[in-house]
Amino acid sequence: MKAKAQKIGDGVYWIGVLDWDIRSYHGYTLDGTTYNAYIVFGEKVAIIDNAYPGKTEEMMARIEDAFEQEGREMKVDYIVQNHV
Repeated sequence: MKAKAQKIGDGVYWIGVLDWDIRSYHGYTLDGTTYNAYIVFGEKVAIIDNAYPGKTEEMMARIEDAFEQEGREMKVDYIVQNHV
């Protein structure tokens, strides 16, 4: 099943990824983590944050789905990276 973007507001979608397998992320965790990332559509399109490289395919599927939901050509103008 293709990963879907979740609309959370007008032109704003959650495109993040759940990672149930990670154990070491800002300390030890038994429950995994989420990589919260968003795409915002306005005059320009911005992606805010991303996911670990092993989760790229799932995140890209959500990005593509957000563009489909908005009925827009796939073109990102800005990427805002809050974490490294």
